[in-house]
Amino acid sequence: MIPTGRHSREIPRERISVGHKSSPAKETGIRCTLGTDLIVDPSVLGSYCLNRLDPHIYDLVLIAGAVAFTDRVVPRRTSICRRRELEVSVPTSDPDFWKQPAVAGNLTDTLDLLTGDVWSFHFTASRTTPRVDPQALLPLAGRSCVAIPFSDGLDSFATERLTSKRSPNVEVIKVTSGTGPDARHNQERRVCIPFSSRGSLIRLRETSYRSRGFVFGVMAGIAAHLLGGDRVIIPESGQGTLGPWLNPVGNEAPDVRMHPFFTAKLTKFLREVFNRNINYEHPQRWKTKGETLRELRNSGLDEGWRDTKSCPRGRKVCMDGKRVQCGVCASCLPRRQSLLAAGLDEAKGKYFWENLSAQNMGAAAAAGTRKTRPNDERQAKCGFHDLNALANLLEMGSGHKRVFDLAGDLAIHEGARQEDVASKLSQPIVAHRDEWRAFVGAQNSESFLNGWVETLRC
Repeated sequence: MIPTGRHSREIPRERISVGHKSSPAKETGIRCTLGTDLIVDPSVLGSYCLNRLDPHIYDLVLIAGAVAFTDRVVPRRTSICRRRELEVSVPTSDPDFWKQPAVAGNLTDTLDLLTGDVWSFHFTASRTTPRVDPQALLPLAGRSCVAIPFSDGLDSFATERLTSKRSPNVEVIKVTSGTGPDARHNQERRVCIPFSSRGSLIRLRETSYRSRGFVFGVMAGIAAHLLGGDRVIIPESGQGTLGPWLNPVGNEAPDVRMHPFFTAKLTKFLREVFNRNINYEHPQRWKTKGETLRELRNSGLDEGWRDTKSCPRGRKVCMDGKRVQCGVCASCLPRRQSLLAAGLDEAKGKYFWENLSAQNMGAAAAAGTRKTRPNDERQAKCGFHDLNALANLLEMGSGHKRVFDLAGDLAIHEGARQEDVASKLSQPIVAHRDEWRAFVGAQNSESFLNGWVETLRC
């Protein structure tokens, strides 16, 4: 149950009950039926194992799946309060273990920080726990390993290659969302998320999905632990790691999905589960995506970057019956900015809204595509605004003070002087500013991007 004093009548509340189809239904709340709404594939999970899986690990996978389902099924009501109170009931092999204050407390602390909500858990006894046997898909030949959450985007592509260069005797295990043959390809050293809600008959209405960081962080931690490692590399560059924390949107809690604050909480939680440390590292956090790609190019490791995908819009943007990247969202714009900064030549025909020098977004669309809709432009403007705000952060009246104050919290985490961390924190902001202005300036002076800049100046 939700602890007394942590809830309010003004905050939207929901109960989620995870269980098998034959389990008794709860009188209130949302039922998440295993095998329908949340499907865990033991055969996929077996690819993580060198030995038979500990039931606590299977429990942890199920908890991560329940968190992802809950986060996506309960919509935020921003007109009332962006925060939600989420009570989740999960069947486990060992409820007493998960109810321990050190375990349950660290779990809720981690999720509260990550999503900005109030979480609580009720752990029940599971009737069965599937047997998960090792499949020997990842023979490491005695080599140590490091896990990396791998999105198939530019940051994960670049950081994985740079990590392999820096530590040639360490196997890099990619943790992906894919479930097809490519995601399980042995030579690629990939393992995929072993659960899905794609077949659910319940509508997953909430799109913010901040718990995605928890899902990938937990599964990367499990992969490292089961394969004998103790390191997870977070691939995001400074814009993705620190930018959303520096510039929260509206009344949202700061977005820390890739931030060291979140991974420190996750380390503390997993220490209680594994009885050992899993260390999360952020090697590119003081660099922009453009600087990371430039390092990749200078190292001669950039071949294949065109096959990466940054856009999350999927089936909403298609050309000739194929999904493409939109070219203007909060993921595509920094991609295009960083490619220009790194001197990597974009291929034609890769984006739905390809021509950024057009006078409006409708004219920017590639030939033969659908009409540009108001929501398309709204999404593009939101991403544009965030990137522009980060670029101008230090030039705002209180910008330097804000960065210095936030550096104080980060300095405690880093074990460093506040002045030194403030200096480091300013570097990717300044580099992003220069790259952003060069990117917008590279478009036609009459382009819609330049028009949006002028509108924001008013």
